[in-house]
Amino acid sequence: MAVNRGSEEGPWPSLIQRWIVIRSCQSHSGRPTIGPVAGDLPFILQSISKHSSSAETLDRTSRPCRLRRFIAAMLTATLVIGLVIWRLIDLFKEFDIPLSVLANTAVYDAYPELMAAFRRRGDEFVGHGRTNSERQIDMTEAEERDMLREVRLRFEKEEGAAPQGWLGPFISQSTKTPELLVEQGFGYMLDWFYDEQPQLFRTDLGPILSVPYPSMELNDLPAVFNRRVSDAEFADLLVDAFDQQLQDSEKYPLVFSAALHTFVMGQPHRTRKLRRALAHIASHRDKVWITTAGKIAAHALSLPKGTLLSPEIAGTDISPEHSSYRASGV
Repeated sequence: MAVNRGSEEGPWPSLIQRWIVIRSCQSHSGRPTIGPVAGDLPFILQSISKHSSSAETLDRTSRPCRLRRFIAAMLTATLVIGLVIWRLIDLFKEFDIPLSVLANTAVYDAYPELMAAFRRRGDEFVGHGRTNSERQIDMTEAEERDMLREVRLRFEKEEGAAPQGWLGPFISQSTKTPELLVEQGFGYMLDWFYDEQPQLFRTDLGPILSVPYPSMELNDLPAVFNRRVSDAEFADLLVDAFDQQLQDSEKYPLVFSAALHTFVMGQPHRTRKLRRALAHIASHRDKVWITTAGKIAAHALSLPKGTLLSPEIAGTDISPEHSSYRASGV
């Protein structure tokens, strides 16, 4: 899918996650073959829009208390106001990168030009809460249900369709989030990451596909600001990880994953380093599938029973576009 910026200038605060699924040809050592065609493993890039109230702060130390199963991957970038937005959008256009936009619904009110520009590009929208000034783990079950429903209805109003995917603000799930996502008709979530392939995730209401958000290793924020990785070293991390996974994908399909925030990588000196990494990845375009998270999810969910990990729930009655369960009146 070609990436087009659009003609008008305007504020661009957002988070762009990009998905890359690397190609592969056959099952090996028990790993499932999930590539779209023989000899293929997917490569995806995706995008997210964020909005936070500067008057609100959050304790970011608490974590969800229930671990569930999931797998897959991507690239991300957070958009902020300024030229850094256009610089990165131009970079995505240069390398013909479609995006999945993970958007707070508050962005529709604060920065409608941003949502309109992504809409014109044909990018996918993914649910990302109302604002990054609240977290699901701090909500009661009823509050979280109302929030998810409000987000779904806002996207339906603005885009004509509900989002397929979800990433919680601060990647903060409650113990009931997976069930509530299924209840509200979401088909995949991005909050969990412990492998490099898509995988079905068990819930009390039936399975939901899990696709990972790279929260640590190939994420520019913790890499550059916490681990003090240099700009050049971070670009090397992207290239080395891609090359290793590309080699591994000769044995089994994998998803390359990295997170890029625009206020970090949109700085001119870092964009130059990122360009080098993307140019390297794009040079292998004949071996990768550059697409959106939603298309990867749809492909994974369309595979025969037993292809995905968690074979005891793989192949159950779940739509490529939405989970099969939708409570009446929700």
